[in-house]
Amino acid sequence: MAAMTLAKIGRLGTLVRARAVFWRRRFRYNWSLYKQDPLGVVGLGILGLFLVLALLHPLLLATVWDREVYDPINGYSLDELRPPPASPSLRHLLGTDIQGRDILSQLLYSIRMELLLAVLAAVVTVILGTGMGVVAAYFSGRAVDLALMRAADLFLVLPPVAFILFLGTLVRLNIPLLALLIGAIGGGKVAVIMKSRALEVTVKPYVQAARVVGGGSFHVIRKHIVPNVIPYIFLFMMLSSVIAVLAEALLSYYGGDFFMGRYRTGPTGFLQMSWGLMLYLAYHMGYFMGDNLIRYWWLSFPAGLAVTLLASAFYLVGRGFNQIANPRLGAR
Repeated sequence: MAAMTLAKIGRLGTLVRARAVFWRRRFRYNWSLYKQDPLGVVGLGILGLFLVLALLHPLLLATVWDREVYDPINGYSLDELRPPPASPSLRHLLGTDIQGRDILSQLLYSIRMELLLAVLAAVVTVILGTGMGVVAAYFSGRAVDLALMRAADLFLVLPPVAFILFLGTLVRLNIPLLALLIGAIGGGKVAVIMKSRALEVTVKPYVQAARVVGGGSFHVIRKHIVPNVIPYIFLFMMLSSVIAVLAEALLSYYGGDFFMGRYRTGPTGFLQMSWGLMLYLAYHMGYFMGDNLIRYWWLSFPAGLAVTLLASAFYLVGRGFNQIANPRLGAR
């Protein structure tokens, strides 16, 4: 009995090592394809920088910065000779806003919210879009296919920003709900594209063989179809993250009056700071008017640049994943 148990453990160990070798080789191959697009590597570096900055902010508040001064929501600087907004100085590298709060601290604090929203929206998009597209492809031409594609068409015709702004007047939008809405609307387009990719897989001989030998629908989809569309899943995750970052900035900028009181995340109940809200506050206080846009550049330019850089980073990483999903197209 003990000998049989040891034999099973040995076979299991061999299987684990074989799988590890397989995934290591596959990672190296995919990384070699990814590196063919230099901009994809640049995007990965920018995204890594944002991750480091997101982790750096709480450490700065705990060790270097005085929380009463540098708290992104309730902080106030009393040491400036001029009233807020104060221009950049050694103490406040990007100046302060109209309420005396440090701009750099606000930027770093908002990274966590932006990344959380981007990741949640991307996950919702790929789960919904991949699930609908793969199932529709497997049951192509049947009632299930028609029902899923009509649902995808419904998501496609919805205007994302206008629809979410409308819902924001009716319900309180927290970060998970906002991510769910952005992901669901984006999932319709992903479902249509993913169906076309999955259809190419369903006609492969090994998929047909799996059906012939009695493989169930769930087994065939999970084991033979989904693994072959994984590169597209990562590609659409990056593109969905771009949309989520830009959507939050637009929603906060255009709907700041009620969105400031309807995001429910922080200890006080509200999302009180984001890059979009920083732009909204600068505009609402008149700092986008005339010469004020240039004179008080630190109120709008850093937040706008942060939105642009993060969205661009996700897009560039998506370009790198496109090299993996479409290696022949990249070779051209």
